[in-house]
Amino acid sequence: MLAPEQIEAFSRLPVLLKHCQDPWWIIGGAGLLLHGVPVQLKDVDVLLSERDAVALQQRLNLPNVADRCSDRFRSKIFLKLEAPIPLEFMGDFSVATKEGWHILVPRTRQRFCAGHFELWVPDLTEMISILEMFGRNKDTKKRALALNHLMASTQ
Repeated sequence: MLAPEQIEAFSRLPVLLKHCQDPWWIIGGAGLLLHGVPVQLKDVDVLLSERDAVALQQRLNLPNVADRCSDRFRSKIFLKLEAPIPLEFMGDFSVATKEGWHILVPRTRQRFCAGHFELWVPDLTEMISILEMFGRNKDTKKRALALNHLMASTQ
């Protein structure tokens, strides 16, 4: 069950993203939480196409805070909307892999209904793969929680 501040954060997304021309996804801890994985929610990470991120930036008059300082992640557009649970929007989000930079575009899109709004998340198996690709310590821990949840739900 979602806490009131989590519901408030998620409820803002359909309004903010209703003009998107391309699919969008919630990933990271927020995506896992929607799948029922017990994680602490610190922010909501949303993947967008570059054109949808630019349009959102213009509509909300937010600065692009993409900095290219990470050797593991980068986005052409990175927008942060401060709130009790911050909303982070990543346009053309890329992950460094052994083969080079890879733009993350999930193959699956699972719908979750929370109240009167729809949210989109990669399926749990793909979320687990994404966390493995990210490879950080915190991602490895979330991946283990997600695997345990997946195993428990299939028994």
